[in-house]
Amino acid sequence: IEQVQKSLAEKTGEWKDRKVLRVGELEAISKAISILHSDDARDLLKKSFASQAKSASFLQVASSSASLAVRAVDVLKVAAREAHDSRLSMLVVRAAGASAGHFDEVVTAIDTMLEMLQREEDADLAKKERCESDRAADTREAILTSRAMDELSDTITADKAKIEALTKEIEEKTQTIKELNEELKEAKEMR
Repeated sequence: IEQVQKSLAEKTGEWKDRKVLRVGELEAISKAISILHSDDARDLLKKSFASQAKSASFLQVASSSASLAVRAVDVLKVAAREAHDSRLSMLVVRAAGASAGHFDEVVTAIDTMLEMLQREEDADLAKKERCESDRAADTREAILTSRAMDELSDTITADKAKIEALTKEIEEKTQTIKELNEELKEAKEMR
């Protein structure tokens, strides 16, 4: 039971750590997505297409789009560093390698990671429930075993008391028999 409790405590700690990491990953991914899907990013994209038609300077638009991409990459870098997560690091590499404004691969990778994190969380919750169920069953079994031991201990104590009483009664009867034998002997001598 101690081993199961120790194992459960370890698994609970690991689950809490994974949950904190997962929350950090989700926040970083949400920030990156919000940056990529913000009104500013959409406006820049519209301006980019409009400016190309009007032959405006492409360098300015690329610089602004690049700044959004850099912000998204920076957010992901910070989250990867804080979470010490290789999956987020790989996402940073993909985002940094994506050309300005074309984050389709990164968004797909983020969606895939979100699905994977959800599956991991579901598996962790199922495992936690199994552990708690096992612990409850072990606790019930320990209580039943303890009750059985208490009942057997009470029975042993009662049986010992009976043995002592019977031993004392045998000694008394033996003493009575001795006394009766002596009285009988005296009675025979008197006759």
